Amino acid sequence: MGVQIAEQVGNENPYRVQHLLGRAQWDAEKLCQEVRQYGVEGLSEPGDIFTVDETGFLKQGNQSVGVQVQYYGTTGHLENCQVGVFLS
Repeated sequence: MGVQIAEQVGNENPYRVQHLLGRAQWDAEKLCQEVRQYGVEGLSEPGDIFTVDETGFLKQGNQSVGVQVQYYGTTGHLENCQVGVFLS
């Protein structure tokens, strides 16, 4: 996965992305504050809002991150799927 992300951001090799994903130390509270500030600065109208949504994706096999048998709302029962959480 690190190789594909590195390619998308224009890195010549995956080492920086692999470090970020696997070994970097994170201060979760500080990161949340920075992401929140970034988002708030983008809200320009009084009625603007953030929307958080989780969506399930049916999957075959187990090669994608987070794939496991779990409740899948579209079918109403347990499925082999992956869940993504989106902020817009």
